[in-house]
Amino acid sequence: MKYALVLDAGTTNIKAFVFAKDGTLVARASRPTSTSKPKEGWVEQDPVAYARAAAEVLREAVAVSKLDPALFVGLGIATQRETVIAWDKKTGQPFGPAIVWQDTRTQQWCDERLAMSGALVRERTGLRLLPYFSGSKMTWLLEQVPAVAQAHAENRLAIGTMDTWLVWQFTNNHAYRTDMTNASRTALLNIHKGMWDPELRSLFGVPEGLLAEVLPTCSVFGELDEKIIGCAMPIAAVVGDQQASLYAAGNLLSEDRHVTKVTFGTGMFILQYRGPKWFIHNSFFTTLAADSHYGVPRFALEAKIGECASRVTPFVGDKEALLPVLRSLAEQAAVAIGRLPTPPNLIVIDGGVTQDDRLAGLLAAASGIPVRLQMTSEATALGTAQLVFETLRGE
Repeated sequence: MKYALVLDAGTTNIKAFVFAKDGTLVARASRPTSTSKPKEGWVEQDPVAYARAAAEVLREAVAVSKLDPALFVGLGIATQRETVIAWDKKTGQPFGPAIVWQDTRTQQWCDERLAMSGALVRERTGLRLLPYFSGSKMTWLLEQVPAVAQAHAENRLAIGTMDTWLVWQFTNNHAYRTDMTNASRTALLNIHKGMWDPELRSLFGVPEGLLAEVLPTCSVFGELDEKIIGCAMPIAAVVGDQQASLYAAGNLLSEDRHVTKVTFGTGMFILQYRGPKWFIHNSFFTTLAADSHYGVPRFALEAKIGECASRVTPFVGDKEALLPVLRSLAEQAAVAIGRLPTPPNLIVIDGGVTQDDRLAGLLAAASGIPVRLQMTSEATALGTAQLVFETLRGE
């Protein structure tokens, strides 16, 4: 039996898993992460502490598994998306904290350019001109942090999303790469062509040649430095967390052409797979899906429905008090499901909150659609493991 090592680098927790090729979860480890909110609308994380915790959970998961390292085929990395870090390529030190996806400090910048550039962003990226996405976060760092601008002038600036930071940290040659799914959430990638877009770079003031190399999700991104866990292995998949769990849902429902999943985690997200046809629909974002079809983009519709875990946490342990919260989450999700262009035949749900088995029934009742619980609440990790095995198929 072969095994995949998986890192799920989320917003509130960093987790590592060992999966067998048949999908069996063999071992896991977890560390909570911390965020700071120094000003209204600002959300930040310490990228050095984050990378250190990621390495620690990987080592712990391998130790817990008690497996011979030779049995691991590769590492897959799934990350929170849109979060941005700028760092020095020569020293490896960041130029300040990571700007987390929830951060809204660039709201005014986006609002001022919406009328002129909103349509361009929508058509090229499938997204909207919002502070949620990475582009304006990069603008802020380049314009507001003098050390970042100076580093660029001296050709030692690296800037990217969390996956790029972790791949750079974990590879023995400091590979500077990102994957299609994470890149598609920056508002800088032309998702029709799978390339950084010159007009979008100009809009956000991101210089040519600064951004990381973009690879398909199912690619070898580099070799894991043996100092991280005591042995080397290929980093054989990198993927955004929501796309990873959609991929796992697709494998669960291989007969369903428009696979639809709802994640109840830190946030509540809905995604529906649309295939190779470009599609824009109402308030949904169009994003790249993770799959193994090289050279042909596959699209998904996505919406962030709202916050989730923070609404549940105060009532954990009190089933009676938690019930109306779960019902409210289910009703909110049902409204989003009703806005989809293709009504799903079945909904897959995943995420930590789905460990309360009442949620599936509440969502089925609210939506009028059958609901299936993913085989593990850790669907992001499962999908990432499946992508690793897909990349290394035959090895």
